[in-house]
Amino acid sequence: MTRFGPVAWVLPAMPRDPADPLVSYWGPMAHAVAEAVTLDVVALRFPSALPTFAWGRARIHTLPHGHLRRRASPKIWHAALRRLGDLHRRRPLRLLHALHGNEAGWVSVLASLRLRLPLVVHLGGGETVGLPQLGYGSRCHAMERWQVAASLRRARWVTVGSSYQGQLAVRQWGVDPSRILELPVGLDLTPYDPRRRPPRRPDPGADQLAPPTLRLISVAELNAVKGHDLVLQAVAPWLRSIPGLRLALVGGGPRLAALRRLAEALGIAAQLEWHGQVPNPGLAARLARAQVFVHGSHHEAQGLALIEAAASGLQIASTAVGVAPQLGLPPAQLAAPGDLCGLRAAVGHAISAALVGPTRGGSAALPSAAAYALAPIAARWQLRYAAMTAGRA
Repeated sequence: MTRFGPVAWVLPAMPRDPADPLVSYWGPMAHAVAEAVTLDVVALRFPSALPTFAWGRARIHTLPHGHLRRRASPKIWHAALRRLGDLHRRRPLRLLHALHGNEAGWVSVLASLRLRLPLVVHLGGGETVGLPQLGYGSRCHAMERWQVAASLRRARWVTVGSSYQGQLAVRQWGVDPSRILELPVGLDLTPYDPRRRPPRRPDPGADQLAPPTLRLISVAELNAVKGHDLVLQAVAPWLRSIPGLRLALVGGGPRLAALRRLAEALGIAAQLEWHGQVPNPGLAARLARAQVFVHGSHHEAQGLALIEAAASGLQIASTAVGVAPQLGLPPAQLAAPGDLCGLRAAVGHAISAALVGPTRGGSAALPSAAAYALAPIAARWQLRYAAMTAGRA
């Protein structure tokens, strides 16, 4: 296989190994992309102060100041610039790719100017939004707003994980659409494939006259932007009216206590299952036991959990963020961000679809999920890098 590059990624954090739950997707992506690209990765904050380690052929470089607070961040920036300079002297880099437009983007701007390298910026989070009521988004914070503006001015190309994120970049930051490339993160979807699992056998001890148990599931960190308040309020009428309906919540985070109180107030606490943070290897089994995936996020740059749910064959009710509008869902199963009535109706449509067609594999989103499989996505990144380093978009 022809190799090209070298390319350097700059990003906030990298997983140390496949068992690491932190940003677990960047490790496999680096491994897959590095099959054809000479790839060095500089992780700004995590893990910290480790010797260089590898994901396949990709080399991961850590810095000694990972846990410094915001005011001390220039120490991290200087260390990253030194590391990138060292890499460039040993083996001249052809391209910098910042995998986030705020701090990683700003460091990459400095390196791009110092080393005279073309810069690509990936908008992989809240860079395109400002949601002050939630305290979320780069546009809410002066430093991040300035960093994103600087990185987008310097970037030759801007990559995004969804059309939704690209549209926000145009609308909120005035990015020329011709500079935007849709390059989503790829996922290993093999564990989620419903065709690889044996059909579930009926429980011989169950009451055959009773309505079947139907399980809803939501997978997201329990923070404000993920919209769990909206999810609980949207599913509450259905939990109260449909016997045997359950909702499993997978994820940990700062809003756990508040969400438990809300569940009590809504009268649905007995029908909720709190699974906490589940390592990625255990997530496919949780999704396999559910029939409907509910997602109430106020913003997603891409939405990896949505893709995993689609790959599992689940019916999906979601706000129209990230890749949700690109998954081939019926319009009735999508709601505008923050629209409680719309999400409640979407949940009802998804439940009806699950009850009518309970056999797994019937989800409209299942074929669309295959487009996000790791191998074809890595090939798209490799082809783009080949074109970029040859001077073409």
